[in-house]
Amino acid sequence: VGDGINDAPVLAGADVGAAMGTGADAAIEAADVVFMTGELSAIPKAIALAKKTARIAKQNIVFALVIKIAVMILGLLGIASMWLAVFADTGGLCLSGRKHIAEYTRRCYTDTYHFYTTNLIGDENMQGTSKQIRRAFRYAFPHTIPIFAGFWFLGITYGVYMNVSGFSFVYPMLMSMTIFTGSMEFVTVNMLLSGFHPLQAFVMAILVGARHLFYGISMLDKFRGMGWKKFFLIYGMCDETFSINYSAEIPENVDRGWFMFFVTVLNYSYWV
Repeated sequence: VGDGINDAPVLAGADVGAAMGTGADAAIEAADVVFMTGELSAIPKAIALAKKTARIAKQNIVFALVIKIAVMILGLLGIASMWLAVFADTGGLCLSGRKHIAEYTRRCYTDTYHFYTTNLIGDENMQGTSKQIRRAFRYAFPHTIPIFAGFWFLGITYGVYMNVSGFSFVYPMLMSMTIFTGSMEFVTVNMLLSGFHPLQAFVMAILVGARHLFYGISMLDKFRGMGWKKFFLIYGMCDETFSINYSAEIPENVDRGWFMFFVTVLNYSYWV
């Protein structure tokens, strides 16, 4: 822990270097953790928060594995149905995050209010120049090439499956434009071939796509200040797009909003 210029080398070489936000810029740059205050009481609070986060993560992993293993055993015994399989896939995620729904909901309302009071005003000033747009596209495209490779074979498989099931190309085209959970598209084929059960289809779609709720919550801060692009970013977010937009290290000279927008557009077009 340090806050001066002389502490910078030690902070850089430490396993975990922590600097005070009121300290020298050199110490802040070299540290792994920066406290916003100059009070030493922030250190035990940060350690306690880190331990609590790790404990919750381990609890969620164990909880999810127990559910999946239990349903797997029931499946081998011929007891588990498709509904139980869906629950094992996404239901455990919803149950694991139940304690945080209230906080997530509050952040959703706060983010929406911030958008309508700040982002819609002067939205034109937030548009990138044509040069910035081209730079963002050039930087976003390489990130989506692996997604294109995966979608190519998966899309062919899905198209062939729909064709042998008796559907024209119109059906998979419309479904790929509106359904952003790949497994749900395959499940929908069986639903279209079976009896009309709208409630069952609705519940199934909610359970299979429940993880997207947590994707959206994780992206609230990253979507701030996106203007009109925010609506398409929300609409077109899928597993692959979320993984890129959430984890990509975007250079300072690349517009973050346009980068995420092009990643979403490219992945969306690949699948369609």
